[in-house]
Amino acid sequence: MLAAIPILLIGLALLEDDGAFLVGGYLAALPCVIFFAVLFLLGPQAVTAIWGWLGSLLG
Repeated sequence: MLAAIPILLIGLALLEDDGAFLVGGYLAALPCVIFFAVLFLLGPQAVTAIWGWLGSLLG
């Protein structure tokens, strides 16, 4: 759902030839890019931390 908003806005910009939708689409894409970059960069660390926590919990 996060990536659907920029796709919709950029699609509307292409359909309507409207610069406002294009700018809105690119601005809406920034949080999407940041989210997936953080998920990519911190994902392995989070999985390792949870795996270690479960290992210590289960013994």
